[in-house]
Amino acid sequence: MEAARKLDQEIAESVLQIIYGGKYISPLKRKRINAFWDFCYATFWSNQNFAEAEKEKFKELIADHFAGVDDPNQKFIELVERAVLAKRYIRRRSSRYITKPIDWLNINFKKGLSGTASWYKELNEQRKTVPHYNEGIAVLANGILDFSKFGRSQQITEYRKHLIKMEQYDLVFLYQNAIIHLLFIA
Repeated sequence: MEAARKLDQEIAESVLQIIYGGKYISPLKRKRINAFWDFCYATFWSNQNFAEAEKEKFKELIADHFAGVDDPNQKFIELVERAVLAKRYIRRRSSRYITKPIDWLNINFKKGLSGTASWYKELNEQRKTVPHYNEGIAVLANGILDFSKFGRSQQITEYRKHLIKMEQYDLVFLYQNAIIHLLFIA
């Protein structure tokens, strides 16, 4: 009976495949790609409207960042942390900005999401010597991941309280904005 149920589930998942840019994307990666787009949209471009075709193109660009990744959850956390680093970077000076999604999400655009890879590497190097360095960013990323996996309101409150306790008020705002977007707008 259990084997038959597993087979039915495998068949259902194979029927529901989505192809991005001519490549098959597993259901888990597809969920993380969608959640990362929703996070970026809420964080950078929430005051803009995009056509469904544009959103699909943006998701194709995000899929390039997930190519060859064995653990989509870990990659999702990394990308969220990198996006937050970019958000903090642009907040430090009013002359800084995030380009349009078609550029910023492109894996070949070095002044976009791809350019944050070196920042993330430096962040991880710092964490080796100072374990709680920029811990709030990791808490936010895990909170968004957990919400995209489970969607429980109790978790929202716990992550929010944790960020407030850490006095990471900019991250509280980003977290709440992303959750509202995931709940009501996406």
